Formats: sequence, C-alpha cells, structure tokens
Amino acid sequence: MNLGTSAAFDNLVGFYEIINLDGGIDIDEDGIEDLLPEDNGYAKHAITNRITEWKLRAGSSGDPSKNTTVEQFGTVIIAGDRLYAPFVIANAGDIGFDGFIAAEEAELDGEFNDAANNISDMVAYLAFLGSNPDGAVHLEARGNNVFGFEDLPANLGISDNDFNDAVFQFDFSLA
Repeated sequence: MNLGTSAAFDNLVGFYEIINLDGGIDIDEDGIEDLLPEDNGYAKHAITNRITEWKLRAGSSGDPSKNTTVEQFGTVIIAGDRLYAPFVIANAGDIGFDGFIAAEEAELDGEFNDAANNISDMVAYLAFLGSNPDGAVHLEARGNNVFGFEDLPANLGISDNDFNDAVFQFDFSLA
C-alpha cells in the first residue's frame, strides 16, 4: 500500500463490508441488504462494524510523525469474495474511531454524523453519496486501485475538491 496526504486535518481512514455495489449493508447476516447509504443509521453501522485489523491516520494537523507509515500499516489479510467500501473521518485522528462514535452518540440532537457547522467539526464521509451529511462526493478514484479523499465540508462552501487529503493505493495478492 502506498499513501500520501496534503491535509491539514488529522483524519482517519477505514473500511467496512458491503454486500452489493449500491453500498447495501447486511445487518443480520442473511445475505439481504438491510441498510442503504441514504438510510438513517447507515454511517453509524458502517463505522461501528468497520474492519478492525488496521487503521490509517493521515494529515495529522501538519505533524507527519502521526501519519501511518507503510511499514506501520503492514500486510492486512481480509476475507476474499467480499466487497468493502472506504470512509474517512475528518478531524478524528486524536480520538480514534471509537472516540468518534462516542462523541456522536453523546450529542444532544440525536443525529449521528451531522453536517459540519464549522471547519473543525468531526465528520465521517463515506464512499456513497447518499451517506454523506453534506450531500457531496468525498471519494474519488484516481487510477488503478488508487483512491483520494476530500475532507473539507461542502455545505460550508469551503471544499477545494482536490481529493488529496488522504490518497492511498492498494496492492492485492492472494494469500
């Protein structure tokens, strides 16, 4: 895996399992989609049930020593014959995935993963447009197994749409 970033935020990148190319999630493991990206609870379920064997931290508020290196990331073995989708959580590097979930659950408005109210808000952006609270695309294919994330909120009119805030490439092999 290769990675890079030009983000000023301290971002986390993760993956979660989907059952079809529409982003459907199977909650009860019966092979049928229970949640679609535009459904309430989708982001929470995706992040809560992410692949936990690894994490990627990118941007780190300008401190490159906090970024995950290729050596730290290492080799990850995931189950074959499955589909996975990526997500990025902007500004959550210091508290981690579980800290983000706890912070969202503690909010008094009852909404999980609201659109940003200011530039420093923590927000999760997923690969499927319907799941993003600002209604914008935040993941872009940049080549063969190369992906780039945009971490700035579009709803505030400040997104630069450069998709270079977490850029990563995976090399796949059979184990």
